[in-house]
Amino acid sequence: MVQEGEKQMTEDEALAYALAQLREICPHCSDDRIIEVIRRNSQRGPLSVTDSFLAKVFEDLSSPEQADSASNFIGPAMKPGTSSQTSEIMDIVPYYDPKMPSISEETVQTSISRSHVQPSTSQAAYNTERNEEEMIRDPNKTVGLFNQGNTCWFNSLTQMLFSIPKFRSVLYNCTPLTWHEQPIKNVQVQFELHADLLIRFRRLFVELYFSEESHVVAGEILTIVDRLYTAKGGPSTIGSQQDASEMLTLIMQWLGYSINAAIYAHLHPNFTRVIDEENNMVISHSSEQAPNSDVAGTLPPVYQENVQDLASSTSVKREAESRANSPVKNVPARDSFGGPAAKSPRTSPSDLPQIEEAMDTSEGPDTQARPKAESVENPRAPEAMEDKAVDARTIELVEKIKHDYAQIFQATSHMEKFSDSGELVGDVNTNMHCPVCFNLPVSYGNLHDALEASTFEVRADGDKTVNTRSMYEALPAVFFVSLNRFHFGKSGAKLHDKFTFPREIFMDRYIRKNADLITPLRAKLADLRNKLSEARARLNGLHHYPHGTMNLNVINLIDAFQSVLNATTNSRTSEDPSPFRPPNNYGNSLNFIKDQGKIFPVFEESFPDLHAMNRGLKDALSELKSTEAALLELMARLEQEIQGIYEVEELKKENYELKAMILHVGEINRGHYWMYKLKRSIDGFEEWEKLNDQSATPVDYSQIEKEAFGTGISTDPSAYLLLYVKKDAHWLMEPDTETHQESFERLPSDLQEYVTEKKEAFRKRLQEYRERQSALLENPQPTSEEARGTTQFSWYRSEDHMQEDENANIDPNEILGRRLDSYAIPEASSEEMQEMRNVTQGLWTMIVNFDRDSFSSPIDLLDSNLRMTMDKAGSEFIEKNLGYSVKELRGDAENDTERIYNHFIMTFIRHMELKDIYSHFSVFVAAQLQRVYIPVIRYLLVRSMAISNLGVLKIRAQGELEGHCANSSDNGKSMETIVLTLSHMYQLGRLIATHCRISMEKIVAFQNGDSIYATAAREKENLENVYCALVAAKHARMCYKFLRIRADFLGKDTIYFVNQAQIDACTVFAVLGAIKIITNLFNSTNDKLDSLATYMTSCEASLNPDIFVNEICCALSQLQLWGQNLDRDAWFSNEIDIVALNQALISKIEVAGSGEKVDRSEQKRTCAHVFHSALTESTNQWVDSISRGPKVIVLDGAEELRLIQELSEKFCGTSATQGKVDGMLLAIDENIGKLFTNF
Repeated sequence: MVQEGEKQMTEDEALAYALAQLREICPHCSDDRIIEVIRRNSQRGPLSVTDSFLAKVFEDLSSPEQADSASNFIGPAMKPGTSSQTSEIMDIVPYYDPKMPSISEETVQTSISRSHVQPSTSQAAYNTERNEEEMIRDPNKTVGLFNQGNTCWFNSLTQMLFSIPKFRSVLYNCTPLTWHEQPIKNVQVQFELHADLLIRFRRLFVELYFSEESHVVAGEILTIVDRLYTAKGGPSTIGSQQDASEMLTLIMQWLGYSINAAIYAHLHPNFTRVIDEENNMVISHSSEQAPNSDVAGTLPPVYQENVQDLASSTSVKREAESRANSPVKNVPARDSFGGPAAKSPRTSPSDLPQIEEAMDTSEGPDTQARPKAESVENPRAPEAMEDKAVDARTIELVEKIKHDYAQIFQATSHMEKFSDSGELVGDVNTNMHCPVCFNLPVSYGNLHDALEASTFEVRADGDKTVNTRSMYEALPAVFFVSLNRFHFGKSGAKLHDKFTFPREIFMDRYIRKNADLITPLRAKLADLRNKLSEARARLNGLHHYPHGTMNLNVINLIDAFQSVLNATTNSRTSEDPSPFRPPNNYGNSLNFIKDQGKIFPVFEESFPDLHAMNRGLKDALSELKSTEAALLELMARLEQEIQGIYEVEELKKENYELKAMILHVGEINRGHYWMYKLKRSIDGFEEWEKLNDQSATPVDYSQIEKEAFGTGISTDPSAYLLLYVKKDAHWLMEPDTETHQESFERLPSDLQEYVTEKKEAFRKRLQEYRERQSALLENPQPTSEEARGTTQFSWYRSEDHMQEDENANIDPNEILGRRLDSYAIPEASSEEMQEMRNVTQGLWTMIVNFDRDSFSSPIDLLDSNLRMTMDKAGSEFIEKNLGYSVKELRGDAENDTERIYNHFIMTFIRHMELKDIYSHFSVFVAAQLQRVYIPVIRYLLVRSMAISNLGVLKIRAQGELEGHCANSSDNGKSMETIVLTLSHMYQLGRLIATHCRISMEKIVAFQNGDSIYATAAREKENLENVYCALVAAKHARMCYKFLRIRADFLGKDTIYFVNQAQIDACTVFAVLGAIKIITNLFNSTNDKLDSLATYMTSCEASLNPDIFVNEICCALSQLQLWGQNLDRDAWFSNEIDIVALNQALISKIEVAGSGEKVDRSEQKRTCAHVFHSALTESTNQWVDSISRGPKVIVLDGAEELRLIQELSEKFCGTSATQGKVDGMLLAIDENIGKLFTNF
């Protein structure tokens, strides 16, 4: 039995549960693969469904498959035909079966048509009315790539690969001349797409280098990538975000296949595919597949010596006889057709590299050893066909391509296991990597520590421990670093941890030849780390000694001894009352009692052994201070030694510099990529450049560090992929040192023609644009308003037309009663349609940011709101007026059907009660937006029935909508776009109310739990409540501002559900509660604000002092803005005086900053300083942005408003709002007064 919490589970149940959990976050892994890894892990212990066990399985699934399950090896060893080892799944997709057939061409084309991807690379294809003058390239900037709809991942990866000049050169020159004709005939069928990918990349790279336009369009290459990705049953990549790390590995794999195919075409010039045009069938000479093939394609034929394939990235050294199904035992070398392999140009066997056998992923005996019957699809091997003689120049070219590619990307690693005594355990596991990509967790915080953790690992093996060491024979000129920002859980999450990396890094410590030098240094390093750990523990015990009845608090022993000594030596006898102490509120009988401050106890000479005790206290205090100083000195020295442990000249040979990086902002299943790259001009000028899709801007590296390292905040960007290049590999960057003309002359002829064609096409478009502009100046055209006239559709009436416009009210009149399919409803202009789409997209993005799980699409949002109307009041209204259940309404009951159908449309809204208006979207629009065009109201009501379960009424409504679409030239898009815009405004208004309600709930919870007698658990709860109140108030402000800008034309404040004054109150009470907590912590003996570090269960996130202080600053900065321009509606009986509040807070923070307990703590001083800055300085540092807050559950609109009203009464208590604010200020005064008291 397996135990999950308190529940007993059988082995089968546990396996099913684990499989279900892992499917969600590993959609690219098959069930068989997941089960295999689960069982492998369960062999080490009992099958478990705990988070730790599932996390281990997930780690193995995300790591390379090694022969010995070396799942934590640095640099994922990618095998041909397997999916890449991604550090984060950017697009969580439904599980698919890799055994399913490839997606059809029709499906691919449908996906393309629904996305923004244009099938043409022509610039005019995506914008025929653009300003061609603005397209002229700045010669000092890199050419950008147009975002064709969630293609930022591809744009960033392409720019990163483009930044490797020698790689570009390899792609330019590797293709044979025969590939320049379409269709390509001398390529194996399984590599036709790969060859096309290579051709497209060559063209895209020369466009990025030679184009005269500021940005270009990738075009069809995205379709090819999609077809390659879906070939194994995966979801389409068209129009959806992808994981950049995974796609980098796959694209490099595909390009490796294509280069191998090109090499084969060079060495087999007589090979061709026969295309039967009559039957539309490809007849290939290829009779068999290589043994390591899969759905994506087979490996190309290799030389007689079986040289390592470019696309293959994993190999293991072992004897052929060691494999049960060895295909090489006494078998002469042959190509994939069964014929003799091409002779190697090498003349001496001694010149050959050590033979390495690719890892076999096939099942059963070698396919090459099995004879097959001759058929059209599998013809007899063309042994009689002799290859044309391959000239020496071609052989030299092939060797250079292979040599350059290997120099750029290829490396060999060795994984070794050692016992505690240093003896080698088992065989050395050797792997080939092409390219080298280090897949590193960000939890280690910096690049070297993460590399060390992956290179050297200690594993348990029964009662023993095994030390594994994974080191490279040598590193190539280029390596990638993929930062693993994926976190295991019930639902995947992105890790936003800070992770630093240097601009230059020495990689010598990861090279195998330096192992003997590294071993003693690592032993010394371990000793230094142990000493540092002990020193930190001793200092921590000195600074955080437990005290109190339950040891819940800590105290600095030096401060404690000093306080006792001050008391026993009578150094202070009294203290004057604080001038900042608030007046008494205890009643008139106590008002005239004089405040004498504090009178401290006096220790008389008669106190037993007073002098001896004081001498002992002084000695103890002196000893404690000496111990503290010695520990601090020791720690500084140890840290310095640790940092410099590898500062050895012998370990400073392999120097790499950061060349490019890809950043990501967002979460695991959405977000945006861009990249930075280091540019060097011919004259040696160096600068960093930001490439964000089509834009290219120079940027200082200090700014890059602020973004790339990450901050721990989910809304901030962080680096995801790094590219390092060898600093002394000048040959790698040599092509960038040439002039454009020199580079152009070195291009193959087909690329020269392509560049010339592109330049001429752009110059022609530019000339035509200039001619059109000249013509417009000579013959001015009428404005759009003049051209449109007075008959153009306008769906929301202005105030001026309200009286004379029959369509500007909701009374049941002729227009509301007319079926949508009975006449041609005027349609919106293209300008209005585009504006509404832009508004809707912005609203949708805002909604998803705060409520990501409720709706799958904008259409789903609209229909969900309409369905809510029918599920509640609509169905009840229909059945009440029908007189019987709508399910009993038969299709032949025409009279009843027509009557109730029209009755619902004409009277439903008028019969709704006032309290229900906010609960139903269609009712809200009709009742609150009286200036809306009446056919919009009918459309909403008809669509509500069309998506309901109302039987014949549903069919009738669907018929009316279909007729409306048929009557309109835009297939009903105008009406749908209008209601989409309105539904998103309504939904964002509900979100404003939701955040306001959450903030109020948390504030009330804090006020109820705030007490000087609060336990540590209660204080933690209060801290979490105040943080959540701050965040919810901020999110309400953000939604309110966003909607205010986009819905202001409606002229109805009800669209926002709540008003400005309610948002003001949430912000004010939340920030006052937070400042009360902070000023109370200022009084603690701890110099740091450590108690602000906690885990918040309601947010499922950790809180630290920086995050909490930042949220307070955002609120204070908002108060400053409101104080400068008061624009709030009346709500409370007494509004909050924001100006006076700001002045009071500034004064109190200034006083708090001068307190003794604050002045001696750098963290507390900094905290007070930033609060003061947020209230007094005009800065963009604390602009409102999305933060990790409590889970958002959006309630019914009317219910949200009812709860807000109830909470507002608890909010203020029995006093006016301003009085409640003053009361909280007095509580803050008490905390500040204590800062000037010594105890």
